[in-house]
Amino acid sequence: MDKTGLATLLVGIVLLIVGIILMWYWLPEVIAVVLGAIGIILALAGVAGIVLGYLMIKE
Repeated sequence: MDKTGLATLLVGIVLLIVGIILMWYWLPEVIAVVLGAIGIILALAGVAGIVLGYLMIKE
């Protein structure tokens, strides 16, 4: 096994563990961010639908 690959694997495992711990610590904020992202995605899909519908009606 390559030493660089092993170091990358270990750093990745440590970052994963730290990330999970921090997400658990700030769980309400994480949920709020996820819900906000879903809202933004739905709003952008709505705008795309409006533009597409307008272009289809225009033809």
